[in-house]
Amino acid sequence: MVDGKLSSNLKSLLDKLTSAEKNSMLALEKNKQLAQILLPLAEELKSQSINEIEDPQLRREVEAAEKEANHARQTVNLLKGVIAGMIVGSGVNWAEDEELRDLVMDDEDEG
Repeated sequence: MVDGKLSSNLKSLLDKLTSAEKNSMLALEKNKQLAQILLPLAEELKSQSINEIEDPQLRREVEAAEKEANHARQTVNLLKGVIAGMIVGSGVNWAEDEELRDLVMDDEDEG
């Protein structure tokens, strides 16, 4: 009976972990899509130096947006590492699941 109860609890926890991993994957995919929209806009903006912006209010807004984007990039990279660690440490056979494998093996330098 104890083994059955523990087995049931383990399955329930693994199901919850899998659900959380899938939700994290969806969130990462959404972030990736948003980044693909943002990067071309940022490159376009980079072609114009912040110092060339004459409006002081606009210059401050651009500087704040750059800081926020850098912070967001750092957060995304941190979350990717945490998620990869959770997947690997979970005992789930991530190598056989293409989506999990992509998360674990994600290259930070990709777009």
